[in-house]
Amino acid sequence: MLMSIASDLVKFSVDWAVEVYIEAINLIEMIENLEERSHMLGWLYIDAVHTDNEEVADKLFPIVLQAINRIDNLKLRADALLTVLAKQYAYFLVDGIDIVEDDLIKVIQAIRNTEDPEKFSDFLLHIIDELLEYGIVYTALEMTMMIDDPKTKVMVLRKIGRKMVEEDIGEGMPERLYHDALKLASYIDDPRDQLHAMIDLAIDLAKFGSAQDVEFAFKKSVKLLSEIIMEKINPRNIRIRRKLNRLIKFLNPHSEDEK
Repeated sequence: MLMSIASDLVKFSVDWAVEVYIEAINLIEMIENLEERSHMLGWLYIDAVHTDNEEVADKLFPIVLQAINRIDNLKLRADALLTVLAKQYAYFLVDGIDIVEDDLIKVIQAIRNTEDPEKFSDFLLHIIDELLEYGIVYTALEMTMMIDDPKTKVMVLRKIGRKMVEEDIGEGMPERLYHDALKLASYIDDPRDQLHAMIDLAIDLAKFGSAQDVEFAFKKSVKLLSEIIMEKINPRNIRIRRKLNRLIKFLNPHSEDEK
């Protein structure tokens, strides 16, 4: 109700509108259910931005941020910060983006220090997926520093690399990411998982990577496959065959016609 009144008041007085929004924030902070409080604070900021009055958004930003940072539940605080950050990117509200990004990273690091590693990994991947969905690529990339498992990190670097190519972000960056992912894939313990990672990387690299990296990934894949067969480890033949066929098709588009 107060948010609706505030958005209407913007036409007459920015200061009045801000006062009503602040009163709404005070009421939201009295909500005991932290999930609802987190959700409402995020939506209040969205509502303020949707007034299309940058002055309103700028004046409310530090007040909303303080209220969010008073939420005790770190995961809910992270979700609320992500909502604010996404809206800042969507509306090019550059003032304050660095502050929210820093706060979000600090909260994620705090969760990492207190959460069970497996649960933390799931939550971190959720945050990274959300960041990529909103096109917040560099923050997502920074978050990968907190991923310990090489297999998971390679998967995430592939996602970020593809997003960069799709959005035409970071000239030369996707190639460097894939190059790093190739080196990282060598540290995956399970040879079958390493093989799948190498083939997936080779397929992506065949689309938009360097010829040298494609050759490395392909040769490494063949070597791994040989080792798996020699050691009589079940290579999950059907999946691997399909992936190798896809890779060959990318490397030689006419291979299907030649069969």
